[in-house]
Amino acid sequence: MDTTMSATNRGCERKAYDFYATPPETIRTFLANFDGIGSGDRILEPSAGNGQIVKVLRESGYDNRIDAVELRPEERGTLEALTTSQSAASSTTSPTAATMSS
Repeated sequence: MDTTMSATNRGCERKAYDFYATPPETIRTFLANFDGIGSGDRILEPSAGNGQIVKVLRESGYDNRIDAVELRPEERGTLEALTTSQSAASSTTSPTAATMSS
């Protein structure tokens, strides 16, 4: 794997799959200042990683359907656990995707 970073991250070592988890406080701050998710909206998390954004959404009371997709196979178990913990109804998983709804 090429470990050269882009111009915006000079001097930093590149992580496998470019995995950089979003800090929970950053997500909470965003949600506190964003009024764009309605109760019936479906949420796509196209780079779910370890499910950090999904966890904060759930902790913040969002019960929307969430489609979480992740390239790293080692996160499948984590995302499936989040799916199962939310609702067994209409949840599906694949090696790279988990659908969460409640």
